[in-house]
Amino acid sequence: MIVGMLVVFVGLTFMAVLLVALKRVLVQDPDQSVSEQNANRENASGEINPHHLVVISAAVAAAVRGPVRVHKVILMGREAGRPWVTEGRVTIMGSHRPHRNW
Repeated sequence: MIVGMLVVFVGLTFMAVLLVALKRVLVQDPDQSVSEQNANRENASGEINPHHLVVISAAVAAAVRGPVRVHKVILMGREAGRPWVTEGRVTIMGSHRPHRNW
């Protein structure tokens, strides 16, 4: 019985060490992400890349199914990288979708 428990604990310890090692290898540090570096660069200059503005406008036009004009773009901070915060925003934005058929 003791040998069985020892084997289980050694196996669990090995799995924990393996998962921590894989996380360090595969997951990027959010401080070094490319999108955040771009956001910082855009915040510093005060303007957004015209290509990014075209893509944002196209996404909004597809969401509301009609022509739109983007007046203001607010760049998100660090909380945009947290999955629960992002999912909450998506849910809220989806519930406020404008309807064209009044």
